[in-house]
Amino acid sequence: MTLNRILKHVRNSWRTLVICAVAGLVLGGLVTLIQEPTYEATSTVLLSPNGLGNVGPSLGADAYFIAQRAQSYVEVATAPQVLGPAATKAGVDDLPESSVTVTWLTSAPANLEIAVRQPTALGAAAAANAVAEQLSIVVGGLERVPRAGGNASVRVSVARPASVPQSPVSPDPVVYLLVGLVAGLAVGFPLVLGGLLFRRGISDAEALSEATGEAPLGVIGAAPSAAGLILRDAPRSLPAEAFRKLRTTVQFAKPDAAARSIVVSGPRLRAGATTVAANLALAAAEAGRKVVLVDGNLREPAVSKLLRLKDRPGLTDVLSGDVELTDALQAGGAPGLTVLTAGSGPGEPGSLLAGARMVTVLEELEAAADLVIIDAPPVLPYAEAAELAAIADAALLVARYRQTNVDELQLARSTLAQVGTTVLGVVINAVPERDRADVVKATQAPTGSTSAANQPELADHSSL
Repeated sequence: MTLNRILKHVRNSWRTLVICAVAGLVLGGLVTLIQEPTYEATSTVLLSPNGLGNVGPSLGADAYFIAQRAQSYVEVATAPQVLGPAATKAGVDDLPESSVTVTWLTSAPANLEIAVRQPTALGAAAAANAVAEQLSIVVGGLERVPRAGGNASVRVSVARPASVPQSPVSPDPVVYLLVGLVAGLAVGFPLVLGGLLFRRGISDAEALSEATGEAPLGVIGAAPSAAGLILRDAPRSLPAEAFRKLRTTVQFAKPDAAARSIVVSGPRLRAGATTVAANLALAAAEAGRKVVLVDGNLREPAVSKLLRLKDRPGLTDVLSGDVELTDALQAGGAPGLTVLTAGSGPGEPGSLLAGARMVTVLEELEAAADLVIIDAPPVLPYAEAAELAAIADAALLVARYRQTNVDELQLARSTLAQVGTTVLGVVINAVPERDRADVVKATQAPTGSTSAANQPELADHSSL
């Protein structure tokens, strides 16, 4: 698990992150809407000596005395004897201590700033002014000096009354939206990274190399339309050229000699093995080789439909002895291509394909052609793929992008290897356009593969 792979996975999973981020923003917006607004109003009171010379021998002493008194009155301002009468005077239901904040201004030591929060703007302004007025009354009582004629030594006056606030201080939409965004991403990133850690699907060449120890033989791009034969329907397209490259790669993939017969299959259904087999056969025939395409998937035959040929007679009719091999072969619609369809539906496909007659049919086809390509059913659910691979020269596995499980691919490869066949390699199929460049780049990078070629093969696909 490399850093580059993690970053690439996060980038490819941007849709998940966007969905989580949008969900977080929506949640933050909803919380903002359902919360009751809170308004804050602020008043400022000034403490001053009630007559110079009464509390100290100099102006400096007076200032020091007032600063000390101002600090002590921070707590007095939130005392019940201040807040209770202030609430009544302001006409508010309640004025708890938590709703009042008193600050001693160090820049102006004789000033106290009183901030009051209320559900309404008018209530906040009225309460702030009421607290300031009631504080003046309470301080007057505390600072009264009877022997000095009954005057208080400190006078509290409202220096700046509170004005009606124009907007609430909470909820703050920006704060809630940012919190929602962060929360959404906090959920999204673990989901994305968890998908990388726990999903075992083939997602790039690096994942394939980890699973099989070698680079893919080809990378098949996803088509925007339905499945089809690209070399027949769009022979001049870039996807068609990609199958031609795959043809060359497969030709030199077998280390000792070129394979005369190749079984094409996938670990499970819907890997796209039929379309890869058919397009590969067309590409080989286009190069001037005599090619026979055999539909060995007797359970779900699809070659005849894909090439627009008659269903029967075909392979099952030849194996049962009802039809001669030469009578069952059909022209494949391109020079050099011959097709043997599945034929009539058998009772037990495994017994037919595992019999000695199938070995004879394959030998006859190899003698008459340069290359025989057999479309086989998936390896893991059925035994036919391994049975066909046992009598063929080599096998080619098709893995569907992000759907074929790594463990299943390893098991399918091991199953084919156990019957003695040569597994040429794996083709990654159905790669979306947005991921194609990354997968191709990873395919071109050195991986320590022993394959004869590590070049990208890009083509449209089907899920057959």
